[in-house]
Amino acid sequence: MEHGKDVSLVDLLEYNRIDLPRWGIVVTGYSSRHLHRMATSLAKSIKDLQIQGMINPPRVDGRRDDEWIMVSWKDFMVHMFTEESRSDLDLENKWKSPDYEDDMEQKEELEKLHKQRKVYQGYKGQE
Repeated sequence: MEHGKDVSLVDLLEYNRIDLPRWGIVVTGYSSRHLHRMATSLAKSIKDLQIQGMINPPRVDGRRDDEWIMVSWKDFMVHMFTEESRSDLDLENKWKSPDYEDDMEQKEELEKLHKQRKVYQGYKGQE
């Protein structure tokens, strides 16, 4: 499998982001081609596990020449960026504290819903 650098794992439930999968992983690649190789390698590795009853295979979003590619599967989303794109977007901080007023309103609504629940229920598309 291709390797990236500066891997960051964020438990999004810890920040009451129940609108997203449980785990957010961010990794930096060296170029858009490298991101594509990492994404396809990760998706293939998950498929190769041959998990019994796997209904939803991993999904890769992004093109070969993109500077941001995402692989999502079950309760994980892996965002792969070039160094410049990762710095510009600063996704980890946006997850932890949304900047925009709309995001804050949505986060507050979801926090209220989360407090009503006893157990994390996952997200749409989860098996």
